[in-house]
Amino acid sequence: MNTSGMAFRDHAGSMDLCAAALQFASDTLRHGGHFVCKFYQGAEDRAFEKKLKTLFARVLREKPESSRSDSKEAFFVALKRKGDVQLRS
Repeated sequence: MNTSGMAFRDHAGSMDLCAAALQFASDTLRHGGHFVCKFYQGAEDRAFEKKLKTLFARVLREKPESSRSDSKEAFFVALKRKGDVQLRS
């Protein structure tokens, strides 16, 4: 995804990519596995974080020190996939 400089569009695109990556991870990732995705902060990221918390034992929201302070760029780091939970669309 190329960023456009339009915050809403960049956020929506990054959330779509994170959702697709999570679907793939849900289908392939083993119990105890980890998941990382880059996103641009916005209205939908809290709901995505909540979904991650149902699937993983620990979920972190990280902003690299190298990222500019005014950048909306961040990462979800989800650790230790729970074995007894499946992703619901």
